[in-house]
Amino acid sequence: MSHAKKSAQDLLGLGRKVLERKVRNLDELADLDMTVGVEYPNPANGGNTPTELQKSTLLDAATKKTGAGKTRLPNGTFVRSESRLIENFENVTIFSGNPRAKGNPDITDLRPKIAMTGGNIIPVIARELPGGKIEVIAGSRRYRAVKEEGFALLADIILEPISEDQALKIAALENQGRLDPDVFEDANFYKIGYDLFCMGISSSGITNAVEAFAHHWDMSYMNMSRYLKVSSIPEWLYSLCARYETDVTGALKGKWSLRK
Repeated sequence: MSHAKKSAQDLLGLGRKVLERKVRNLDELADLDMTVGVEYPNPANGGNTPTELQKSTLLDAATKKTGAGKTRLPNGTFVRSESRLIENFENVTIFSGNPRAKGNPDITDLRPKIAMTGGNIIPVIARELPGGKIEVIAGSRRYRAVKEEGFALLADIILEPISEDQALKIAALENQGRLDPDVFEDANFYKIGYDLFCMGISSSGITNAVEAFAHHWDMSYMNMSRYLKVSSIPEWLYSLCARYETDVTGALKGKWSLRK
């Protein structure tokens, strides 16, 4: 592989440094490819699960387990947990205390992100019930999207008994109090990625870098152009704006849309 091609490929993934500049909620993080410099077919285009996931040295092929760890509960204590790739969903259910358990949440925004990365890269939090059943406590949208796209579910399985109160708090904390990035933060994120992208395609022959970058993020050329224009607003100016407002439920939400 040529140096130019590898550089472009690395930068298309945006890499770990760009991810560190962006704090997104867990569902939105699913659209980032953490594998740098690994070539594999895009599942969204009919390819297979990413090679790195299939051949991971951390993954035991027989048990689909990635090793033991610890999960912090809302009361501050730690319990034993284990990361697993779940391929059979017959014994997987959603915790009844999850705010989205009985509804039909919209996952149309999440499915293409799950397809692009070949599954969820941020684990759902689940627990193992008597009889081997797995109950997803937090991450119901990721679970639904992975299931619909036909990939294995990455889950952190709590192995010790926890109280229903702690399970309720885990589910609630993931769904409440989120402050999603506003349009200014999104614009800054895309601008950093776009600059890296342009560095990587300098000798690739791509004539419309904005259009190519927008395609990588499954976004229209017009919207990506708007984000890049917003990113040029001086920080001192947008810091004067009232960037968040409280909706009728009392939750904070971004005041500015991309069009506004």
